[in-house]
Amino acid sequence: MKTILIDENNHKIAQILNEVVENNQPILLKGEMGNAVLISESEWNGRNLVF
Repeated sequence: MKTILIDENNHKIAQILNEVVENNQPILLKGEMGNAVLISESEWNGRNLVF
Protein backbone atom coordinates (compact mmCIF):
# COMPACT_ATOMS: atom_id res chain seq x y z
CA MET A 1 0.00 0.00 0.00
CA LYS A 2 1.26 3.47 -0.84
CA THR A 3 1.69 5.93 2.06
CA ILE A 4 1.32 9.70 1.66
CA LEU A 5 2.42 11.98 4.49
CA ILE A 6 0.02 14.82 5.27
CA ASP A 7 1.52 18.14 6.37
CA GLU A 8 0.41 21.75 6.69
CA ASN A 9 0.90 22.28 2.94
CA ASN A 10 -2.01 19.93 2.30
CA HIS A 11 -4.54 21.82 4.41
CA LYS A 12 -7.70 20.58 2.62
CA ILE A 13 -6.51 16.97 2.65
CA ALA A 14 -5.71 17.28 6.36
CA GLN A 15 -9.25 18.53 7.03
CA ILE A 16 -10.75 15.60 5.12
CA LEU A 17 -8.48 13.13 6.92
CA ASN A 18 -9.45 14.56 10.32
CA GLU A 19 -13.15 14.30 9.42
CA VAL A 20 -12.79 10.62 8.48
CA VAL A 21 -10.92 9.79 11.69
CA GLU A 22 -13.16 11.82 14.02
CA ASN A 23 -16.47 10.60 12.56
CA ASN A 24 -15.26 7.09 11.70
CA GLN A 25 -17.17 7.45 8.42
CA PRO A 26 -15.66 6.83 4.98
CA ILE A 27 -15.58 9.58 2.35
CA LEU A 28 -16.04 8.95 -1.37
CA LEU A 29 -13.42 10.76 -3.45
CA LYS A 30 -14.63 11.30 -7.03
CA GLY A 31 -12.23 11.88 -9.89
CA GLU A 32 -12.19 11.99 -13.66
CA MET A 33 -10.45 8.62 -13.96
CA GLY A 34 -12.47 6.88 -11.24
CA ASN A 35 -13.40 6.99 -7.59
CA ALA A 36 -11.80 5.92 -4.32
CA VAL A 37 -12.94 5.62 -0.72
CA LEU A 38 -11.00 7.12 2.18
CA ILE A 39 -11.46 5.23 5.47
CA SER A 40 -9.72 5.53 8.84
CA GLU A 41 -6.85 3.22 9.69
CA SER A 42 -8.86 1.69 12.54
CA GLU A 43 -11.69 0.85 10.14
CA TRP A 44 -9.21 -0.57 7.63
CA ASN A 45 -7.67 -2.78 10.31
CA GLY A 46 -11.10 -3.98 11.41
CA ARG A 47 -12.15 -4.82 7.86
CA ASN A 48 -8.96 -6.81 7.27
CA LEU A 49 -9.91 -9.18 10.09
CA VAL A 50 -13.16 -10.21 8.37
CA PHE A 51 -12.82 -12.50 5.37
